Amino acid sequence: MSGFNYNFNDIQKQIAFANLTDEQIKDLISILQTKRNDKSILTKEEKVCYNIVKNENFYCFFNKHREKKSLINGVNCMKKLISLLGVLVCFVFIFTACSKNLTEKSDIISLYQNNEETFLQAANSGDYSTVENIRGVQSVYISEKHVDISCGGVGFGPSTHYYGIFYSADGDMCAIDVAGPEDELVESGDGYLYQESGGDNRYYVEALGNNFYYYEADF
Repeated sequence: MSGFNYNFNDIQKQIAFANLTDEQIKDLISILQTKRNDKSILTKEEKVCYNIVKNENFYCFFNKHREKKSLINGVNCMKKLISLLGVLVCFVFIFTACSKNLTEKSDIISLYQNNEETFLQAANSGDYSTVENIRGVQSVYISEKHVDISCGGVGFGPSTHYYGIFYSADGDMCAIDVAGPEDELVESGDGYLYQESGGDNRYYVEALGNNFYYYEADF
């Protein structure tokens, strides 16, 4: 009985809000019953507790409190989940803003022009770590024939669009893996375009100078 505050008038509420299990209530009844059978004198508080837990109405009150608490816990969990989702959304937004996914031709060409010296140094040394740190560059893939500098992408599955810059030491406009057949390229604006016949595959390439090229590929 030491777990109860006898200064409270409503001991019934104290028992209910103590979150006792059914087994603990049975143990409480058993202890008090044993004490009574031993003809020990119950304190005033023990008598009240005994009468409360023996009363059928107490279980109605107790169960209502349990249901209320369960509902409150459910609401609290939902609030925590919503808060967590909010944090994740903010994180994705911040990450996207910081990484600056570029899908506009003018933005990507400006990225190259504003950092041309860095691109040239990387091409001469073969070290593209400084290029990777440029805001707007998503990743750098180096192969024997070309260096793919990805700047962004949109879509999913069969409808995906890729944008970026690649370097080809040989000046090959189709050195990149996503390129179309060179003999099917046709002039388009300031560059060359491949459009799959009867399909939706598309490749556009435009020279930026110094064997660097802007590209976009749709699948």
